Amino acid sequence: MEKVYFGKVSFVPTNDALPGELSNKTMEKCVFCQKPIVINACNSSVIKKLSGPETTFCPFCLRNCFHTKRNKHILILSFRSLIALLYYQCYADQNRKLWLSQIQDYIDVHELIGLKNPVFMYDSETYLWFIDFSRVGSGKKQIPIIEIHRTIVDILTCFNLQHFLGPNIPSEVFAKYHDAIDLFYEKRFRPKKRVMLIPTFPDHLKFSDKFRDFVPKNLKK
Repeated sequence: MEKVYFGKVSFVPTNDALPGELSNKTMEKCVFCQKPIVINACNSSVIKKLSGPETTFCPFCLRNCFHTKRNKHILILSFRSLIALLYYQCYADQNRKLWLSQIQDYIDVHELIGLKNPVFMYDSETYLWFIDFSRVGSGKKQIPIIEIHRTIVDILTCFNLQHFLGPNIPSEVFAKYHDAIDLFYEKRFRPKKRVMLIPTFPDHLKFSDKFRDFVPKNLKK
């Protein structure tokens, strides 16, 4: 076999030296959407520069300017409890009613439907939706609040809740979204301990304690 020579290799110091740190990676949480993010040598300077002093925002929030005063108009909500319900009650349960691919289809459809409304933004890494209420109202370049409720209904419908939970559940779930959305629209109100709108289900349901924090990494075989 013919030998290949690449020449002399030199090692030179860089300016990325870590001042006494054991690792160049740290785990932090976005102060707005609470997403865990990895801060490393590649993104540290950019994230810290854009986030500002003593705060950290994830790339998604920075990309959408949620690190500015604009975020007071942004309502964060999710349907991850419904996704978790389908997973734990219809897939992980011994009496399996759905395949994992079918649950993923529900997730994909709910994203497709939600993004038809231009004031809805979606982070697939967290199943979180962000609604821009600065574009909702009675102004010339605003959409009426009813359009927000219609999109919520359309998303809920795609999960086929009546089939899995009975005829009354869909209206009960929608009522939780409806009331919280109206309150945010009128007063920009966020509960201190529940800054995100993620309605949960009765405690008697199996694994219900895991519904609120369900994310894509939990969707496994």
